[in-house]
Parts: sequence; C-alpha cells; structure tokens
Amino acid sequence: MHGLFGNPALSSAEGFQKLTKDVETEAYKLVDQITNNTGPKDRSTVALVDDLSNVICSAADLAECVRNIHSNSAFASAANESMRAFTNLVETLNTNHKLFFALKTSLKTEEHLLDDVDKRTIGLLISDFEQSGVHLPDKEKDEFVCLSNEIFQHSSNFSKNTDTPSKLTVEEQKEYGIGPLVDTPYPHTSDPELRKLFFNRFYQHSDEQENALRGLIGARHKLAKLTGHESFAHRSQLYSVLGTYENTKNFLEGIIKTFSSTVEPELNLVKEAFHGQDVEFNPISEWDYSYGSALYRQRVYGFTGLLSKYFHFETILCGFEMIVKKLYGIRFETSLPVKGEIWDGKVVKINVIDENSNLLGTIFVDVDNRDSKLTGDCHYTVRCSKQLASGEFQTPIVVLSLDACDSSIEIENLTLSPHMAETFFHEMGHAMHSMLGRSRYQHTAGTRCPTDMAEVPSNLMEFFFNDLRILKLICKDSSGRPIRDDEAEALIASRSLFMGIETLQQTHYSLFDIEVHGPEYAPLIANGKITSTALFSELGKKALPLIGHGDNVAWPHRFSHIGPYGAKYYSYLVAKAAASLIWEQCFREDPFSRKCGLAWAKVQSYGGELPSKDLLGIALQKAPTSADLCEALHSQYSRNMELLKDSSNV
Repeated sequence: MHGLFGNPALSSAEGFQKLTKDVETEAYKLVDQITNNTGPKDRSTVALVDDLSNVICSAADLAECVRNIHSNSAFASAANESMRAFTNLVETLNTNHKLFFALKTSLKTEEHLLDDVDKRTIGLLISDFEQSGVHLPDKEKDEFVCLSNEIFQHSSNFSKNTDTPSKLTVEEQKEYGIGPLVDTPYPHTSDPELRKLFFNRFYQHSDEQENALRGLIGARHKLAKLTGHESFAHRSQLYSVLGTYENTKNFLEGIIKTFSSTVEPELNLVKEAFHGQDVEFNPISEWDYSYGSALYRQRVYGFTGLLSKYFHFETILCGFEMIVKKLYGIRFETSLPVKGEIWDGKVVKINVIDENSNLLGTIFVDVDNRDSKLTGDCHYTVRCSKQLASGEFQTPIVVLSLDACDSSIEIENLTLSPHMAETFFHEMGHAMHSMLGRSRYQHTAGTRCPTDMAEVPSNLMEFFFNDLRILKLICKDSSGRPIRDDEAEALIASRSLFMGIETLQQTHYSLFDIEVHGPEYAPLIANGKITSTALFSELGKKALPLIGHGDNVAWPHRFSHIGPYGAKYYSYLVAKAAASLIWEQCFREDPFSRKCGLAWAKVQSYGGELPSKDLLGIALQKAPTSADLCEALHSQYSRNMELLKDSSNV
C-alpha cells in the first residue's frame, strides 16, 4: 500500500508520529551542520538553511492539508498533532541565535559565492528571524514561542466554527414551516421576515467565536509589539506590493472614494426588482439587497444556474488544459490516485508535463463536499519546487479542494455551477503558479510570495474564464453542443452586475481585517472594550452607508479568512487590480498568445525570488502604484458597464 503523497511512512495515521520524529532529527542535524560549519563544502549557508526549511515545510504543509480535509478523522487528528509540533519547531528555530548569526555572517564570509538571488533570500530569511524576535533576551524569546502557539490555537478554534449552522427555535420552525438549521444568511425567499430572520440568526453573536477572535487579535498584537512593530497590521505589510499599513489604508479609502458614485445607480436596479413591494431603502438592509440584486439578475438574465449543463467537470478540466497548453506548452496526464496515495473520496490526479515530457509537478483535485473538510474551496501546497543539491528540481505537489458534489454523484457525471467553474479556474491558477515555479530556493517557490502577488495568477484565470471566446470553446453539453453566444454573453454580463457594490463590500471586509489588527483597534478588541461586531458596523457605515447590516450583526464570527490572511485580506483587491492590468495589456487581444503566455510563465517561475513590485514591473513594463491599482479596478468596472449596455438581453 502506498502512503500519503507517496510517503510509505504515512500508510497509517500512526505514521505521523514517525514523520514528526524524522523531521525533527533531520532538522537538528542540519542545524548542527550550519552552526558548526560542518556541512557539504559545495553548499552555501543560505542553501543549507533552505534545505532545513524544506525538510520542515514539506512535512508541515502536508500535515496542514491533511488536518483540514482528510476524510478519515484519525489521519486528520494525527496530522493536527504533527502540525502543533512543527509549528513549535519552526518558532523555536526562528529564535535560534546561532542559526541566525551563521546566516547573517555568511553575507560577508561567503560574499564571493552569492548572487542577487542568494542575497535577497538571505534578506528574507534574516527578516523572518528578526520578526521572530531572535535578537530578544531568552525570556522574551520564550514569550514569542508561547504567543505563536496561542495564535495557532485561537486560529484553529475560530476556523472550526465559521461554517457551523445556527439553529431555529421550535416555534420559528412551526411558524415558517422550515427545518431547524440556518446554514446561509441569504435564503432565496420572497418573505422579508424570513430573509431577516435567516440573516440575523446566521450572523448572531457567539461568545465562543468572539473570545477566540479576541484571543487571536490580542496574541498577534503582543507578538507584533514584541518584535518592534506598532501593530500586527504594520508587521503584515512587509514585502507587500503596497509596502506599509498607511499605503494599504490609503488604497482602501481610495476605493471607497472612487466607487461611492456607483452605489446609487445599482441600488436603483434593486428598487426596480422590488417594484410594488414594501421594502425600506434608506438604507436598504443587506438581506433585502442580496435578494433584490439576485431577483434583478434573474429577471434580466434568467437562471444562469441552468447553464450548468455546459459545465461538465471533465470538459472544464480539458478546457483549462487547452488554455495552458496554448499559453505555456504544457499538458495534463489525468488518472485516479492509487489506493493509499490520497484519502478516500472523489479525487483526480493530474501530472503536469512540459513540452520535453518532463514532469513539472502533480495536482490532486478533491471535489467532494463533505463535513470532514474544515475549509471551503482552496489550494494547498503540499511540497514546493526547489533546486536540489544535484541541480535537479524538486517537483511540487498541490491539492485543490472544491465543495463541488456530494457522495451520490460520480465524477464523470459531475456538472458545476458557473460560479463553481470559475472557482475551479481560480484555484487552478494557484496550482499552475506552483507548477511553473522554478526558483532556486523553496523559501521563495511558487505561491511562497507576498499574498497580494500570490493571488494575481488565480485572479488572472478568472479573466480568462469570463472571456466570450474561451467560454464558447470550453462549455459544451453532454451532446457536445457548445454554449450559445447569447447564453455566454448573458452569463458574463450577469456576473458584471452590481460590481460597484461588491467591490465596496470587499473593501469593507478588507478595512475591517486591517483595522482589527491595527494600532487603534487591536488593543480595544483584545481587552474587550469594543466588540468585533461594533467595529465591523462602524466601518460599514464608512464604506457602504446606503446598505445596513444592523448594529448587532456578528459578521466577523464567520470571517474564515482572518486566520490565514490576518491583515492581508485586502490582497484580493490588489491582485484583482493587477490581474486586470495584465489581462488588458497582455491577453485581451489574444488570450492564446504563446509569446505573452511564456513571458507570464517566466514571471510566475520566480515565485518570490524578486520583490512583488519588480515582478509586476516585468509583466507590465511598469510597477503599478496604489493609484494605478485603484484606477484599474474602476476601469474594469467601466468596461463591465459597457458590456452590460451592449448585452442583447438588457
């Protein structure tokens, strides 16, 4: 029997104990070589430190994936325990002064061996050490490790409950004739009272979630202060495209200013949908806005969900392969995993092959919608690309997790909603970034770059998905008939509706994320002087004053991104803007341009070897400013408005 991802030790859950011990043994062996200068003479200090990082990350990333989505609870639990050990190991090594000193000293003692890539990687590693308080006295180093463990625990506890359904009382069930659970804030119902009930019940206050959030924010703030930063939000902006907390706030506030004029015209469309119904519009409640906007979209463009007949999973996968084959000259070899290589469930294995028949890496796509998955649609890096001592490259392994089908549907019969198909393109964009990575060091491989840059390839694939020429090529029904022009145009146009309000909603969420970690509010949240709900409400009145949430809506208690993306959720907006610039400049005229495709593949191959601004500068011949990014979002909005006007169905 094979072990997980080809590791024979992981043929059973108990194997994680051996994996953890083996990793710790190998890690400390490398630490000894680095600190005592006894390693291979042909390996620089930075190469050995990256080898150390690779030993740990290849196991920790695997454990992170398994603990979140494995279908067997014993494996998930064992992986979770390993993840605790790996987190502690990383934080302990990040405060190892001898390791830090050896790396820092190598800048001088090995200067003749180092090129710009080596020096940048050393700089990034030194920064990581310094962010971990390596320069602190022993007592404060211990405090750093304790705070890191607190952050891990609070984040884990919080994420487990972000998707937990709320419950209705027996009386409410009888009154409305519905079941006991509320698993969505937006039921598609014409009953305004039921819409209000679902929204408020789904987002009702949870002491458990608020306490976990308070603990998470408090521990992050203490850790940031311990390592010399004004706040965790300041700390999180290091190496980002925008660079500083202040620049990020200015970017978000710039979006609010730029997009404020888009709200009233869009709300007028919602008013049309509610014609004759008694709905308050000053401000409109979010549950009414959500229903009204869906109603308007449906009346104008019909049920785009009916187009699922054109979105067969296998056809969409083949369509994606066609795009990357034309752009990058690579192909997919698809198979089912052998038993033991992956967990039980609906999983497809894809080997990614270049034009010279070399294996670039492997992608596993898990399409099961099952309760054992603790996270929604996402991309996991199990192993990064990296140049090994032999000169060969370590092949990356990634897992795409999609909540696409239940246990009763076989993969060959699986159809996706248009939204899920777009999500597939987004997550495959991440996967291709990992596959194309050919950086020297795993510390900067593929998606191991600042979040705002890591999200650019995935957002760019959404532009490909929403292109009429591509939809017509990849969307076919079971008889092989392609989607009609009018259907494809309606689908694209319908997804452009209400983009102004949706952009402001994302800005609201981003502003909450950065402010809850910021210098003013983090201490207040941590000390219970203000609730996350109150802060969210306050910022909502600034970002979207014409849409009301109510003062007691505990939206933050459902904000699953706050754990992994702390103070970086805004990165989606930066990435969307950057992707828009790349699409317009490189692919809009010819989405299958091999010349532009290979140039973009080269940019992706760097991972984080170069600063994000430099990478965008290579792709665009000019590094974009925050004003450029804000303008790109608004230009995209304007183009979409033209598309809506031209749509034959309007």
